[in-house]
Amino acid sequence: MSAPQSSGSFASTANGVYCAYCGSTPAARLDIRGHRGFVIFMQFLKSPGPFCRDCGLATYRKLTVESMWIGWWGILSFVINPVTMLINLSARSTLTTLPPPIPGGPRIPMQPGKPLFQRVEFLLAIALILFGPIILLVLASLS
Repeated sequence: MSAPQSSGSFASTANGVYCAYCGSTPAARLDIRGHRGFVIFMQFLKSPGPFCRDCGLATYRKLTVESMWIGWWGILSFVINPVTMLINLSARSTLTTLPPPIPGGPRIPMQPGKPLFQRVEFLLAIALILFGPIILLVLASLS
């Protein structure tokens, strides 16, 4: 499918790529990843695109918060989880450069929700990662 041509004063931002989730355009062909770490095994998550801006940001934020909570609980996962989240920064950068989606598919675009640093779950996970070892050391020294 090709992008609609601009007519008159209306310049279309459609790029001929349609979101796999809502059918909106413009969209970017990319994958968003997540990681779940467990004590004896791990699980790699992948949400395949293409994504419009809103659906992509919603998926990115959901998988990142989930990875922050359950991505650390294995020996190898302690290294793999941060790498997965760093890889997703490239996808996020691409998504934020897209203009607002032009609806036209069978569904409306997902609601991206609050940015990560405004989500309680994300901030609690950061606090646990940063201050958890200190709290454990203090508790260990008290006993």
